[in-house]
Order: sequence, then C-alpha cells, then structure tokens
Amino acid sequence: MKSGGRIKIGLCVLLAFVYGCSGSLAKPRDGNGWNVIIILVDAMRFDHLGCYGYKKNTSPNMDRISQEGLVFENAISQGASTKAAVAAMFTSRYLKRFDSKPINYALPSSALTLAEVLLAHGYTTQGIYDNGMVHKGTGFEQGFEGYTAVGPDRDKTSYALNWIERNSQKKFFMYIHYMAPHADYDPPEGYKEKFRSGYNGKIDFKGKHQEFFNGTVLSAEDVTELRARYDGEINYIDDEVGRLEGYLREKGLLEKTVLVIMADHGEALAENGVVGHGWPLNSVVQVPLIVRLPGGHHPQRVNQVVESIDIAPSLLAQLNMAVPLSFRGVNVFDVERVKEKRAFSQAKTSWVLIRDGAFMFKTNGKDGFLYDLKADPFEHTDIAGNSPGQMKDLMSAYHAFQARRDGLEMEYRPADADTKERLKALGYLQ
Repeated sequence: MKSGGRIKIGLCVLLAFVYGCSGSLAKPRDGNGWNVIIILVDAMRFDHLGCYGYKKNTSPNMDRISQEGLVFENAISQGASTKAAVAAMFTSRYLKRFDSKPINYALPSSALTLAEVLLAHGYTTQGIYDNGMVHKGTGFEQGFEGYTAVGPDRDKTSYALNWIERNSQKKFFMYIHYMAPHADYDPPEGYKEKFRSGYNGKIDFKGKHQEFFNGTVLSAEDVTELRARYDGEINYIDDEVGRLEGYLREKGLLEKTVLVIMADHGEALAENGVVGHGWPLNSVVQVPLIVRLPGGHHPQRVNQVVESIDIAPSLLAQLNMAVPLSFRGVNVFDVERVKEKRAFSQAKTSWVLIRDGAFMFKTNGKDGFLYDLKADPFEHTDIAGNSPGQMKDLMSAYHAFQARRDGLEMEYRPADADTKERLKALGYLQ
C-alpha cells in the first residue's frame, strides 16, 4: 500500500474520534465535491488593496474577484507573524502562548489541520510555499500529500497551474503561499517604478529587512520609496493571482472551486514609527479576506469582525462537511454567529489585541490601551481614559482569553539547516 493510503486510513480513524458521537457532528458528511484553493499572500496589508479603498491601482485582479464574492472588511489574524497566524488558520485554534521568535517551534502532530480533514474526505492536497517559518519539518505539511518549496512567486503560479492540470479530474485542496510583499522590498523589474516617479535617497533596498529599517532614521523620501516598492510587490502578486484565476476560468474549474484570498498578517510601513510585522498594531493584525464561491454568489461586503480561525470551519460548512470538535472558529456565513463577535490576536511576546467593532484594545497584562479605528486608523491617540466601562469589559475579556485551556501548544523542534538558510533569506537570522 502506498504511504498516502496509510495516511488516509489513519486520518479516517482519527476523524471518527475528533468528530465525536453526539448532535450534528456525529459523523462526517460526504460534501459537495467543490475544490478549495487558499491563496495566502505574506505580509499583504488590507488597506493597500483597491477593494479596501486604496487609491493606487495595486490590485485590479483581486478587486475584480472581490466583485464576485465576499469581502470581509474586518478580518483579524490570530498572530502578528507567519508561524502563529498560519498555525491558527490551519487548526482553527488560538495559540496557548505567542513566541515573538518562533524559529524552533513547530505545529504538533497532535493538532488536526484543515488539510488533514480534507484529505480524509478524499481530497488530493498540495501545498506550495517557500517561507522557512512553514517549511517542511515544521509540522505545517500535515495533511498535504505534496508540500513543495518553490520560488520565486512567478514559479509558484506555474507550478500550481501544472499541478492543477494533472489533478483537475479529482477534487483538490491547494494552499499557495506567495511571498513578495514580505521584506526585502525589491519587486521585479517593471514593478519597481510603477508607483513612484523617482528616488534620490541613499538606501539600497535590496537585501534590507525589518531590523535594518527599524535601526535607520528614515526620511520622508525613504518612506515614500518603501511604500512604493511595497505596492509594487502587491501588484506583482496581483498579476500572479490573475494568472491563476484566469486559468481556472478558462478550464471551467472556477465554478466548482472555492477561492480564498487572504494574508497571514499585514505590515507596518512607518505610520507608527516602525516597519515590518510582529508589532501590536491593527495594520499588522487586520488582514484582507476575500472568498469567491462557485455559482456566481452575489457580491457582498461583511462588516462584522471575523477571525482567521473562522476560515476552516466556514469552508467545511460551504463544502457541506461537519466541523471537527477541536475547531474553535465559527461559520462566518452564519450572520447571527458573527454579529457580536470579538477578535483576539497576539503580538511580540506578551501583547494581546482585541478587536471590538471599530475599537482596538491592546494590553501586555499591565497597561491597557484603546483606540477608535474609525477616527484614528493608525492608533495615535489612546482613549482608554475616556472609556472606563469599556476598558473594564475588555480587560475581563483579556483575562478570560488568557485563562482558556484549549489553546494550541506549539512543539519545540529545532530548525534544521535548510530551514535556517530560508529564514536567513527573510532576514530572521543573521
């Protein structure tokens, strides 16, 4: 028997246990056979896309796709960096604790992932990536029959198209993790110049990462160039998303595929004096989330707060599959479930952020801060002193979040040499 067969049999036994034996989750349902593609764009800010109100034409393809689907206007990632964010999204669980430098931690084999659930339901599964934080051996390959490191991003798209062509007669789940908006901010030729008219500063952006920018005094011209290059990276990825979506449409696959476009986290671009991610800022933890369903679903904008942990159970609901008991997210297509929802995120080592409608609350367990994002989108004015009742309520929510017993515990697993080299290329290791 092939190893893939052994994996599927093992997962079926596992799912019989995790679905439980009571209520509507008594056993898995057969589903409707739709394919699923999750396109995750690393470090892509929601407010640098046209469909979220950005004035520069960075994302015409994603904007067009958004007009055929749902745009979640207030989607919050559970982590301000890749490993935490993707772990929460795949497992539909909050992390028990957040490590700001999670290089030597992995997704434990005991965690049930969306890929494992779909594999057990007969899906062919493929992951495409080149981020060392989710490299093979870090546990994120669980449930993927193929989990392939491919770079640069243009090659990821080509790999994806070839794979889909070979597997188009099967029901499949693909996860493709694009990297361009992540530092360094050095888009391909043709994209560098798209959003600027010239740069006379002294910074050579090639090979420069977060630590460099946060250790350098940036002029207004430097910041303008940084943001222009960042927008060029988004535009580059938008063209790749257009290639992928265009192929699906041409081959008649789009109308039987759920297409999700999202980010693991955003990116601070000096609005608060810092650059990069990991920071406890709304510009880092709020992410774009666009879902196009088969059948030409009427376009809709969802204003309610949702979380990345909601993606897996929401997809399973759309596929007419039962949701495992371990999944903690809710079905965002059930409007009543998200009406009064708050979102929780973690950043640095000790920061917890809570999105409550248009308000962002953040605390390190000692000090608490509150911001009205409608009036103050970049969190410059703390209004905690003006809202004692709301602060008390949110601090209680924080303590309840900290006391939860069902958080996902990452597993200590030292990074291997290949992973370390990939992390060096991203600026995480010297």
